[in-house]
Amino acid sequence: MMMQTETFDKLVIEQLPTWEHNRDFDSREEEEDELRYAQMMMPMLNYEDEVYSDFEEGIINDALEDVHFQANDEATWKTIDKNEQFPRMIGKKTATDERVKRVKGSAIIPCSPEKMLAWTFAFNSNYDMSLHHKANGTNSDEYPNVVLNMVNNHHHIVYYAMKVPYPLQPRSFLCRGIWKRTDEDTYVLVYRTPSSTSFGVPPNYPRSTKKVIPSVYEATWLIRRLRNNLCHCTYMVMADIKGNVPAAVLNHGAAGALEKLKRAHQYFEKYNTVEYDEKELREEMKQEEM
Repeated sequence: MMMQTETFDKLVIEQLPTWEHNRDFDSREEEEDELRYAQMMMPMLNYEDEVYSDFEEGIINDALEDVHFQANDEATWKTIDKNEQFPRMIGKKTATDERVKRVKGSAIIPCSPEKMLAWTFAFNSNYDMSLHHKANGTNSDEYPNVVLNMVNNHHHIVYYAMKVPYPLQPRSFLCRGIWKRTDEDTYVLVYRTPSSTSFGVPPNYPRSTKKVIPSVYEATWLIRRLRNNLCHCTYMVMADIKGNVPAAVLNHGAAGALEKLKRAHQYFEKYNTVEYDEKELREEMKQEEM
């Protein structure tokens, strides 16, 4: 217990300088979130204590194999946003279908990979809940955004419902999220849609009271440590909102999924005190990969 307390205090102290040098928290909710992120970072820094089941390892390994396959299948990727500045976004289409099947983006985020992973994994943080309410209203029965089961430190089951453009019906998503450290500088976070009867999904979990169409969400985050307390994030996502949806709506939603990268950059940039050149860092990363 003493070790955990010391680790927690160390984490908080390590993150405080940028806050103190700039300004105080914007709100009590933001301060609560920062403490939540610090607590979630504890098992990341005490990683040797994390135990993964064969089931969890299988999901992680399948996701990493898919990332490797997609990385070597660049011919089918098309640029969505030609802006060379942050963030880089591309979408994947098939030769016979104009619908975007997947999108991926990358960005350099001014924080440690542990902090970025905690920020992403904190599904019902005050920050994420405020965004959910802004987009869907505050009726949590109609549009829930909840963690149904925290299976362990690195594994949770979440459920949420969201509005889509009229006259389409709202969509709901049941997701399993698992993170793992693949080496001392890299983490992977995987989200997949499980069946309602699979491991970890609570029986008879509360669903939206709206008439919604259950949909599919798959996402993989690769978060890699860079110098000067920075990290590089690659985010690949596929969302199938089911039903007879116009390609334009589906494609817009696919590209919009990468907004989380932009929000992460905005969130951490306001406390950042380290100057960095993103183009230079990307060039360094290319040289390392050669």
